[in-house]
Amino acid sequence: MTSKQAVFRADSSTALGSGHIMRCLTLADALAGRGFAVSFVCRDLPGNIIAAVTGRGYEVHTLLPHPVADDADEYERLLGAPRKTDAAATAAVLEAVGPVDLLAVDHYALDERWEKILKPLSGRLLAIDDLGNRRHDCDFLLDQNLAAGETKDYRALVPASCTLLLGTDYTLLRPDFAALRGGLRRRDGTVRRLLVFFGGGDEGNETGKALTAIALACPDVTVDVVLGAGNPHGEAIEKLCAGLPGATVHRQTTAMAALMAGADLAIGGCGTATWERCALGLPAICTSLAPNQEPIAAAAAAAGALIYLGKAAEVGAGDIAAALGRLLADPAAVRDMAARAAELVDGHGTERVVRALGLAKHKITIVTDAKYWMNDRIPALAAAFEARGHTVGWVHRVKDIPAGDWVFLLGCGEIAPPAVLVRNRHNIVVHASALPKGRGWSPLNWQIAAGVNSIPVTMFEAAPELDSGDIYATETLEFAGCELLDEMKPALAEATIRLCLRFADDYPGIVARRTPQEGEPSFYRKRSPADSKLDVTKPLAEQFDLLRAVDNEAYPAWFEHNGCRYTVKIYRDRE
Repeated sequence: MTSKQAVFRADSSTALGSGHIMRCLTLADALAGRGFAVSFVCRDLPGNIIAAVTGRGYEVHTLLPHPVADDADEYERLLGAPRKTDAAATAAVLEAVGPVDLLAVDHYALDERWEKILKPLSGRLLAIDDLGNRRHDCDFLLDQNLAAGETKDYRALVPASCTLLLGTDYTLLRPDFAALRGGLRRRDGTVRRLLVFFGGGDEGNETGKALTAIALACPDVTVDVVLGAGNPHGEAIEKLCAGLPGATVHRQTTAMAALMAGADLAIGGCGTATWERCALGLPAICTSLAPNQEPIAAAAAAAGALIYLGKAAEVGAGDIAAALGRLLADPAAVRDMAARAAELVDGHGTERVVRALGLAKHKITIVTDAKYWMNDRIPALAAAFEARGHTVGWVHRVKDIPAGDWVFLLGCGEIAPPAVLVRNRHNIVVHASALPKGRGWSPLNWQIAAGVNSIPVTMFEAAPELDSGDIYATETLEFAGCELLDEMKPALAEATIRLCLRFADDYPGIVARRTPQEGEPSFYRKRSPADSKLDVTKPLAEQFDLLRAVDNEAYPAWFEHNGCRYTVKIYRDRE
């Protein structure tokens, strides 16, 4: 059994919705990918999505509802048990599962009184909050909402030693949001497809209200309707959708990111889905379903990412239809909202949270050919990665690449197929050319042979098409024109190592700043012995750059004279 364990205390219900569980599942997946054994403590409340947690492969320690006092506050009633009872039951779970490295609690009912009991039983305690209305006794506090540090005085609510993780840089989103963001289409502002989602519970049937509005304003558009497992109005919504020819109902879908990426406009609440929409640049018409959503809605609306109509109970179908009509007639406004939304969330918050918790250990694989010229430098690169807390493997064949986090393809003559690329989150290549110019093989040799002495070195994401992926970083090597290949290769090796370590040190920000290749590509073919042939009819000075670019061992220079072939090796005299 692994020595690392994480336990999450969170609930879902018709009243609470599913957002607390869903964001905890996102962090749980990231930790499980780093070798943690993950389990959940959840109370069996009406409309819960415990089945979704077990369906992801996590053990759930289920707590039964317990009577609360008549004078219990609203949050304790949502908890379904007295706080002391909940603390005792959760403590029993932690003691039973053994040493716990991380306890994460995401519940409006739980505060420092609960945390003081549980904190001694865990290595780190993370409190996830977005209310800022109670004290915490925690090591880390996460509020992933926009302007959280400006609107709430968390420093007065936590111990001095607590690390605050505030704002949308730390938004917990699944990896598919960042992946889809990388290839996101540019929305033109025309609304052809709508997405309707009001959270996992939707007690007030805001979904039905939105469908009524769509029937009034744009009955012929394509509509995706997402219902959480706790939605009690499924039958009524199915009937409404039957009257809309382009409507499809999705129940407790795992394809939310794809649905958001495919939509032109959303109608929904202002919970966690707000930041999911922003990550994919999806503009929205929103209402708030609970008091905790109101500041989220106000902040996102002020940033221009959505249109906020107000509290759901005070907004009618006619209000939504009117807002829809205005946007249908104003594509420029829709485009502007999409751009502003995308600026707020980059999709890499989960990685930042894991790093901040001190748990960001990545599984790295380095790939080089067995006889690659840079192999003597690989142990130093691996040691540098390990010094940063990562685990490192080194293989010589693409088929041997294991599942993990990052792959560095540094000297690999094989092209990794899509089935191999998906084994890891990132597959990184370092190439000595100004991509997209100079794709292909031996770019350093070809450029030197052509008399080029300013050599760009580009780090980019591998893609199925040769050397075509997004660019992460570049640097340039400057040579004087007298150096030979055996002098230039060490400089290229050092640049390669610098770029690889830069990726590790700047992750995930370096991914968020990646840029697509622009311009018409050109390609270098594989070099052969024929490319090292000298022309005996030409002066040596005219062929000096070719001599600089030859490999004395693999592809030495050669010429033919009087029917005989001669090999030429070149060395630079050292003073």
